[in-house]
Amino acid sequence: MKILCYKPFGRKQVFCIRRCVGRVLKKIGASTAMLRIIIADDHIHIRKGIVQLLEDEFGALHTEEAENGIELFDKVMTGPWDLVISDMVMPGGNGLEALKKIKKEKKELPVIIVSTYPAEQYKSRVMEAGADDFISKDAFSTHLIPSIRRILKN
Repeated sequence: MKILCYKPFGRKQVFCIRRCVGRVLKKIGASTAMLRIIIADDHIHIRKGIVQLLEDEFGALHTEEAENGIELFDKVMTGPWDLVISDMVMPGGNGLEALKKIKKEKKELPVIIVSTYPAEQYKSRVMEAGADDFISKDAFSTHLIPSIRRILKN
C-alpha cells in the first residue's frame, strides 16, 4: 500500500502519518484505541495467563485484575471499560452475582463468564443473567480470542 499523504513539515506531517496509519490499521481490522479490560478470577495464575493471551493477540492494552466479585464490581464502576472477563465462582462474591450488578449499572458493558463447570449445565443460566458469552476453561485458548473479537465487533 502506498502512503500518498506524506508532507515534509511539522504538525501536518505528524497528523498525516497518524491518519495514514489509522487507515491501514482500519483496513486490516486493527484498532488504534487501547482496549480496557477487567479480568476477575480468584487464581492469580489464571488472571496472568489471560493477560498474556490478550497481550499476545491485541498488543497494547490496559488491564485491571480482581480476585472476587465485590472487587470486580468496584473496579467496573471506576471508569469506562471495553470488556469484563470473569470467573463464575469465586470466594467473597462470585462472578454471577457481579454480572447481575454490572448489568444493572452498565447494560452495554460486555461480560464474558469463564468456568471450569461444563457449558451444558451453566451456559443458559449465565446468558440469561446477561453475559455476552460463557467459555469453559478447558476451551479457553481456542475460544476466548474469537469470542472477544465477535463481541467487540458488535
